[in-house]
Amino acid sequence: MNNERRKKIAGIADSADQIESSLGAFKDEAQEMLNDLVEVMEEEQEYIDNMPENLANSEKAETANEAVESLQEAIDLLEEVADLDFDQEELYEKIDAACN
Repeated sequence: MNNERRKKIAGIADSADQIESSLGAFKDEAQEMLNDLVEVMEEEQEYIDNMPENLANSEKAETANEAVESLQEAIDLLEEVADLDFDQEELYEKIDAACN
C-alpha cells in the first residue's frame, strides 16, 4: 500500500475516534430521554390504573391509553438508538490488516 492510501486510512482512523466519542455522547443522551419517557409512561399508566371505574371506558381513559401506547413505541425506538454499537477496536484491526 502506498503512502497516500496509508494517509487516507490514518484519516479514517481519526474519524473513527470522533465517531466513537460522538456515539457515546449520543447514546448517553438517548438513555436519559429513555429514562424520562419511561417515567412519564409509568405515571400515565398509574393514572389509568387509579381511574374510577365509571371513567374506565371514557374518552379520557381512551386518550390516556393511546398516550401510553405512543410512549411505549417511542421507548422502543429510543432503545434501538441506545443499543447502537460501534466496535472501534475491530475497525482498527481491519485497517491495520489492510496496511500490512
